[in-house]
Amino acid sequence: LDRPRKAAELLKRPEVSARDIVASTAKTALGEVDGQALTAVEVELKYEGYVARERERAERLRQRADFELDEALPYQRFETLSYEAREKLARVRPGTLAQAARIPGVSPADLQNLVLEVRRRRAASGVT
Repeated sequence: LDRPRKAAELLKRPEVSARDIVASTAKTALGEVDGQALTAVEVELKYEGYVARERERAERLRQRADFELDEALPYQRFETLSYEAREKLARVRPGTLAQAARIPGVSPADLQNLVLEVRRRRAASGVT
């Protein structure tokens, strides 16, 4: 290291683990450290950007829960959805995005793509 760094900053590096940091510190400073706690801290720090994006994406989907889905949507033609999602959506025919979100096998990515497909379809037909 070229200068002192915070443990959290070091932990964001892929080659550094929480165990490495604990092993390099004086035993008196930390005492006994729970292995599960170390793993939780490490995952939280290494993936905080990804987790934040996923939380934001989930929040946007929650805000669109009332987004209405037409009964006659051609789910099988929506190639941006996974095959499993197309099959299940075509079978269940949910009325809203919230109902679609409760279908096992329909992922958050499928829900986002479904909103895009429906909006694209509405724009093409002149419906808002």
